[in-house]
Amino acid sequence: MALYSSFSDEELLAILKATAEQLGRNPNKKDVFCVYRVFLIRRFGNWPRALVAAGLKRPREQRREENRQKNENSLRQQEIKREKAPRRKRPASGQTRSTEETQNMMRL
Repeated sequence: MALYSSFSDEELLAILKATAEQLGRNPNKKDVFCVYRVFLIRRFGNWPRALVAAGLKRPREQRREENRQKNENSLRQQEIKREKAPRRKRPASGQTRSTEETQNMMRL
């Protein structure tokens, strides 16, 4: 246990950041030496929390909020497109158009 407590949060996070820089991406657990990996998980609770603490990943709440806003914006854009699109009149169910009505519609 003495070895575990000998590393400060900053030292453990620096190891994680250095690994990310070397890889050019966020490291997986397997990318970090097993001893450091165990220390990071014990100290921060789990791997994603360690990545957040190192500033390599945004917190879950922030990512969820961003995704919610993106989804809302996408839905708004779809609604706007639907409002701009011309609407075709459809006959009520069970009714059919006469040949004359169809021909008149084709002329428009």
